Amino acid sequence: MKRILLVDDSTDFLKILAQALERDFEVHTATGVSEAMAIIGEIEMDSICSDLEMKDGTGLDILDSLRKNHRNSVYSYVWKR
Repeated sequence: MKRILLVDDSTDFLKILAQALERDFEVHTATGVSEAMAIIGEIEMDSICSDLEMKDGTGLDILDSLRKNHRNSVYSYVWKR
């Protein structure tokens, strides 16, 4: 089963999205950048869906860190306002 990491500082939104995806994915959740990076350090993810603005950083901070530390992976992002 594919693993997905959902990152958002809204726990209510995380819960709803996780429930919607748990049938098709092994869902992991994080409430901020620091927590997301800790999870990524322990578990290899197939996909990451992140909020842009959070209390401890942005989804782009996660992307930048992944690009620096996981050079052999493929990354892309969708930014929607």
